[in-house]
Amino acid sequence: MKHLLEGFGSHPLLPAAAAAAALSFAATAVAQQPAFRMPAAVSLGPSGGQVSWQLSGPVQHPFAVLAGFAGGPFDLFGERLLLGAAPAPVTLALGGAAAGGAQQSFAVPMLPGLLGTALYGQVVLFDAQAANGMFRAGGAASSLFHAGGTLIGSAFDDPVGEGFTGSFRGDIDGHLRGGPVVTRTHQTIDPQGAPFAQGLQNPLHPRGARVQMVYRPADLGATGVPELLTAVRWRPVGPVLPGALQDFELRIGHSAVQPDYAVDPWSALPVAPHSGLAPTFASNYLPGAPPVRGYRGVCSIDPAQLTATGYLPYPPIVPFAYDGTSSLLLEFLVADQPSNSNLTGAAVRLMVQSSALPGARVWSSGTPFQPRPIADPRAEVVGTPDNAMYELELDFAQVATVAQSPFYDSGRASPDYDAPLLAASLPPGTGLSLSFRGANDAQGTGATAFAASPDSADGRRFLQFRLEFRANLLTRDVPIVDSLFVPVY
Repeated sequence: MKHLLEGFGSHPLLPAAAAAAALSFAATAVAQQPAFRMPAAVSLGPSGGQVSWQLSGPVQHPFAVLAGFAGGPFDLFGERLLLGAAPAPVTLALGGAAAGGAQQSFAVPMLPGLLGTALYGQVVLFDAQAANGMFRAGGAASSLFHAGGTLIGSAFDDPVGEGFTGSFRGDIDGHLRGGPVVTRTHQTIDPQGAPFAQGLQNPLHPRGARVQMVYRPADLGATGVPELLTAVRWRPVGPVLPGALQDFELRIGHSAVQPDYAVDPWSALPVAPHSGLAPTFASNYLPGAPPVRGYRGVCSIDPAQLTATGYLPYPPIVPFAYDGTSSLLLEFLVADQPSNSNLTGAAVRLMVQSSALPGARVWSSGTPFQPRPIADPRAEVVGTPDNAMYELELDFAQVATVAQSPFYDSGRASPDYDAPLLAASLPPGTGLSLSFRGANDAQGTGATAFAASPDSADGRRFLQFRLEFRANLLTRDVPIVDSLFVPVY
């Protein structure tokens, strides 16, 4: 691959910038950058093929066209290049301002391993008025190498017009991006519940405790969309006393338990008293998916951290992938700390006033009347359920978005679909997954289930694919896809 690019132009990236510095910089204000194009797919026969690039003018600044076999991206002097940094991109061409645009073609030999790969290209425009005083990144494109025959898929020139649906963004010409990170904060206050007059020491019990809490999707404001749980806060009652628990653990998981807090209008008793959490802690886990550790260490109670909404944060957690449809199970394990006498209590609401059930929580600890130090809360197997629902404030972030194609007609009665060809740029911490299904017609009649390989659609004339984008929660970066094609035989 390196030799192929050296055949195009032997200037690596940084010498390209130095060479272009010798060109005259434009003194005019930055104009709309020219469109940069490459053919989305290039067929390679025994004698090779042709790769080309085109700048649709006017080109108002000196420029360089860079290329590489990695999709990147990487940042250089404050500009983002949709190319990989290693191996370093090379320079395909250097040019000056051109009112009519610019273009160039290169012969590509048939080399082993070239089929199925992508060549990524991008233009940089040298402009003294750029933010870094040197250059700004222009348009990017790519060419996928294939062996000929029929390709079905998209170069994403107009994804909405092509019939794509989902939560993607098509705001970059010729590319498809994942949707933005969406965050929300939700307070678990159910108006059915009656506020309890006193704060409960659990789960921050100074002599140790094991406590589970369950929240139904409706309690969380969930809509069935997967999200990350990124923070948990609790509401204290009365004065907040400073202190710290040295051995505190918070586990987070899913549960099939969905308490039904409805009461019979005649008896005022719960209609489903056993629909909540069971006394045995382990029985409340979702089968095959025990909770994961969100945090273990010191938990501080600091009055200065009280939010404007009246909540105190538990320690920062590892973001938890909540599925949006199950109940959320929070489990607290606190070890005995005789030196701690903090009595700050947490606000709860009693979901049913006539009975302790169904269980919104299950707890094991001592009480002010019967102290019971718990050295190892993990050894507590059984607790006491009741319907005290804690008033929590939860932060969620949606990082997964999708784009779904229409059904493409392969033109064959019994097609054989090959491995997909993909050109994409994946910033660090992001992810992209593909799935495919076949059908008998464009309306999806007889559609197969989505699967990771298009082979699952073999024999079905129509093919549909779905892209799932995963954004980086911290940087808010998202994957960018140039093109996706599936060969058909």
